[in-house]
Amino acid sequence: MSNGVAAALALSSQILGGRMDWRRAFASWSPHEAAGITTALKANLEVGFNLAKGWVTPMIASGTTPSEGDGVVTGPPWRLRAASVVDGEMHVVSPVCPHLGGIVSWNDADCTWECPLHGSRFAPDGTLLEGPATKSLTP
Repeated sequence: MSNGVAAALALSSQILGGRMDWRRAFASWSPHEAAGITTALKANLEVGFNLAKGWVTPMIASGTTPSEGDGVVTGPPWRLRAASVVDGEMHVVSPVCPHLGGIVSWNDADCTWECPLHGSRFAPDGTLLEGPATKSLTP
């Protein structure tokens, strides 16, 4: 609540030519924030790389049936499938994450599908375990 009043005072002093030395604290941008551009660029390039890799890699993967506790994404980009075998039961789902379209990969330790873009996790049958995705993988 107090910041709303302080922001109004800072704006009115800027418009009317008044002097409020502390108004710089409410500035919307400052040059020192440009220092994070390289970090942000690197993170976004990594996400883009993982997105492209996820769509290309299944084309060269073998179409074999996964063994117990394993999961495999195979197929051409227009017909991708994620197959896994857990407790003797085979599950086949779409590997496309509903959050941003990344291709999930199998986590052997947890027996889950995980999106490398933002970390959404799905059960072997495609049920959403944790987001940022808000929907499960489609069967």
